[in-house]
Amino acid sequence: MSHDLVTLILPVHQCEAALEACLRGALEQDYDPLQVWAVDNGSADHSYDVLLDFERRYRKRLFVGRLYGTLNPQGQEEHILDMINPRSTYLQRLVPELVLAPGCVRRSLELLAGDGALRYVAAHADVLLPDGSVRLLPPAHPGDCVLAGPDQMGELLVHGRPAGFASLYRADMFRKIYHEAYVFDHHLDLFHQFVAASMGEVGYLREPQGWIREPAGRGPLQAAPAMAELVERYVFIQGMGTIARRIRRPQVADRLPEALRRLSGQCLDWAERLHQAGDLAAARPYGFLGLAFGAEPEPGTLAWLEGQA
Repeated sequence: MSHDLVTLILPVHQCEAALEACLRGALEQDYDPLQVWAVDNGSADHSYDVLLDFERRYRKRLFVGRLYGTLNPQGQEEHILDMINPRSTYLQRLVPELVLAPGCVRRSLELLAGDGALRYVAAHADVLLPDGSVRLLPPAHPGDCVLAGPDQMGELLVHGRPAGFASLYRADMFRKIYHEAYVFDHHLDLFHQFVAASMGEVGYLREPQGWIREPAGRGPLQAAPAMAELVERYVFIQGMGTIARRIRRPQVADRLPEALRRLSGQCLDWAERLHQAGDLAAARPYGFLGLAFGAEPEPGTLAWLEGQA
């Protein structure tokens, strides 16, 4: 096992309830040297107080900063990247809802060390429910493996970033592609994974290496993705299709229509769910967006949307 510096970056904003478990999972990794750099983005709750409390207990591993305005996700992460140790060999971007298992970093590094062509390692994670129980997510692959980059590119284009993943990157790769990610505020890690897969192979760890916390009290409207995020997802798919064509990955570019059909179908599905929940005002924009993205609903479905334009 190498002793290269691993740095975990943690953007923080209004996440007091989830932050303690996330910090504990990151700071108690059984690998050294490891640093965690966390920056609070103008939180109005007690998130920054939680960071300061952990900083006192983990002075050798945790480094804390605070922004007194509110930046977009890209700006916040750029601020963190400007702060971290430049000797970092590996980088992992955390979200407060992610709780790493104790051996996650070590296991990811074992896979990276065995294959110089690997750009990053994606580690499976299950869902941690509000009552403390765990919901198992289906693994993306039957076992630990190394994937050909184009295969992973195609899966990301069509299906997006699967729920329940933590990804550790080679730092040079992460930094090389980071400056382009400003276009996709909601899909930073997905962009990194796609572009990294265009340059090399990808590792995967099947056994759960952590948990993704699921928020409590999510109703039909609260669970629906924001309209801006869906539009951004459409731009992402089109942009990644263009990248695939330009770098001559026809097996990826040819899956663009499939990706668009899936996205437009998801919009219509949310429209129908919200309509059934009795919220026509919220349902209409999702229906119109799905049609704009090219969906062709089955005859007789979405009849309630007719005449609403």
